[in-house]
Amino acid sequence: MDSQQTGNRYIIWGIDCAPYGPVELPVLVDWIRDQRVAAETWVFQERDETWRRASDITELQMFFHSKTSTASNVSAAASPSGLKPGMLRRVKILAGLTEEQLERFAQFMELQQVPQ
Repeated sequence: MDSQQTGNRYIIWGIDCAPYGPVELPVLVDWIRDQRVAAETWVFQERDETWRRASDITELQMFFHSKTSTASNVSAAASPSGLKPGMLRRVKILAGLTEEQLERFAQFMELQQVPQ
């Protein structure tokens, strides 16, 4: 009960439709850097008791704005589909692949939009 009063914890809704957490902010930031959490990932904040997209959470916005301004143009050129190879690491079966293997795999992928 003290952890709820002293800090905010987060639960992440994974791409595999499973919740991960609760975790503290430093762990969540590490997951963003590892591209396990993307801007569109749903995150539950225990403090506010609300689900929000990661890019809409004030504490996390600086991590997504810097990525979209610098890295999106470079990674879109690397993959014909515009998909960042590191994003594939969120899929369990692909998590152990190296960056080069993910880049090669992404070259053969076809991106499809699926409604939620």
